[in-house]
Amino acid sequence: TPTHTRHSRPLPPLKMEGATALVLVFATIAAVHGLDNGLALRPPMGWCTWNAYHRRFNETMFYKAAEVMATNGMQAAGYEYINVDGGWWAGSDTGHVIRNSSGYPEYNKEKFPHGIEAMIQFVHSKGFKYGHYTDAGTHACNGDKPMSEGYEHQDAFQFAAWGADMVKVDACADTLPPEVLMTRWMKQLNNTRRPILFSNCHNGCQTKDGWQPWCAQLSNMWRSSRDIQPHWTDIMYNLDSLKGRGKFGQPGAWNDPDFLEVGIGDLTWDGSQLVADENRAHFSLWAITSSPLIAGIDFDKAQQSVVDILTNKDAIEINQNYCCGNAGDVLNVSAVVPTVSDLPWRPHPVLATCDAKSTRQQWTLNSSLVCSVKGNTCFNMQDCTSALVLWARSSSGCQDGTNELFSLNGAELTSLMKGAKPNNCVQATPAVGERLGLGVCKAWQGNTWTHTTSKQLQLTGTELCVDIDDTPPPPPPPPPGSVEVWAKPLPDNTAAVALFNRDNQNHTMQVEFADVPNLGCAASRAEKGLPCTCVVKNVWEGTTTTATGRVVAPDVRTHQAVLLRISKCTTE
Repeated sequence: TPTHTRHSRPLPPLKMEGATALVLVFATIAAVHGLDNGLALRPPMGWCTWNAYHRRFNETMFYKAAEVMATNGMQAAGYEYINVDGGWWAGSDTGHVIRNSSGYPEYNKEKFPHGIEAMIQFVHSKGFKYGHYTDAGTHACNGDKPMSEGYEHQDAFQFAAWGADMVKVDACADTLPPEVLMTRWMKQLNNTRRPILFSNCHNGCQTKDGWQPWCAQLSNMWRSSRDIQPHWTDIMYNLDSLKGRGKFGQPGAWNDPDFLEVGIGDLTWDGSQLVADENRAHFSLWAITSSPLIAGIDFDKAQQSVVDILTNKDAIEINQNYCCGNAGDVLNVSAVVPTVSDLPWRPHPVLATCDAKSTRQQWTLNSSLVCSVKGNTCFNMQDCTSALVLWARSSSGCQDGTNELFSLNGAELTSLMKGAKPNNCVQATPAVGERLGLGVCKAWQGNTWTHTTSKQLQLTGTELCVDIDDTPPPPPPPPPGSVEVWAKPLPDNTAAVALFNRDNQNHTMQVEFADVPNLGCAASRAEKGLPCTCVVKNVWEGTTTTATGRVVAPDVRTHQAVLLRISKCTTE
């Protein structure tokens, strides 16, 4: 029987509405990439029974899924597969898979009383495709046997005869090398002469640094991780399996971190900010890594807010478009800007070697204010007890605004804060770079000052004068793995970025446009020394702004992902 052949052909553009729609520019698909069936040119989208029902399902769930998805926006958003998972066979959960005398499997008539063919025909009549399931080994994950090892021909042809458009092949009881089994399945599915998307679940793809090369040649998608569970830590474990592996995903062959848990288990919608953020983050990260979007919600319980996440147009466009040899990957894990605290960093007075020509060392002492002649900033105390800082002249602050008042009495620069002790004086350790603070007044070196004719504040008995330190410190490194930037190149010199906070505290995050692939900003900076100005759309907020050099997301919440589409970058 001849096999189907995927001819090199253009990938039609993904139809989008609006001026900012992304159009996939993809020249040709080479026949060696992915299973030879012309399918999965974009990451598959659909729904499966497993996450909501496991083996506790019947045909009603499929009829309902087709009816609901056709009207709730999911079909219009691109969800096209409706899939069964384990437990469809006759003899399910008895230890025995019932096959006929020729070895062909039979379906469970209790779960499909009107026949599995009738159910699949209904799914097709609603404009959907149907996905089936089996195990490559001798028995199923629950022990039912015999499964597909040795029955590849019968199973592939039976699934095709029923009308399957996708087959997921699990790996619970393999006794032969995975490549041998997957080659069998590839050949048998091709021999059916029906276009069937081939999903490899756990059958031997993973290596230390990537995937076995035969995985993309034999299957349309392959599992990158263990089975997902509806818990945040499990979702993160599966996400981590994609790090460094975006280069392996491509039209016809995709990394698969397993089904979506959006709206399920720990992510069941309860109206809280945390659960909302976790659902959006989960969907954002599957979207930006070109992962298959296979939902698993219970349509009897799913909130509209969950459906809104699953059908977000911009997130799906990011998922479905491909460019530039990378399906999306982690960019870096060092994108934290220090979170604003009660005592943010501010310029402050420090000791430096006296330089009479430096305006940074010139100070006026008027009306109990010690102010720099360089700008309208004066000595101040942020919390009335810490080291001195420089702040704009103001009557606000702690201690009824008296935290900026000082008086030079003789050689001592005394604080006039309300409630301060009379012997609270400005002092510093006599060394270059030392900050000024408050301490008990003592006539010793480091405690007395001279206001010179050149307006310098000189530490008595030294060659040290008060200068200004206005260089912010580098941001402290976040805890390992606590914040991440994920990026995906998109057509037409655009890209998607997810600023993802895995930490248990909020962080302000940023990404430099020059670090984002495919925007052209790195070359602009290298050649012209100019930063890019780009248009930035926040997917979940629905807002569009422009930014120069970088985009900063203030106060990114715990388990939140800020998903951005970046476009129209210029240096003009």
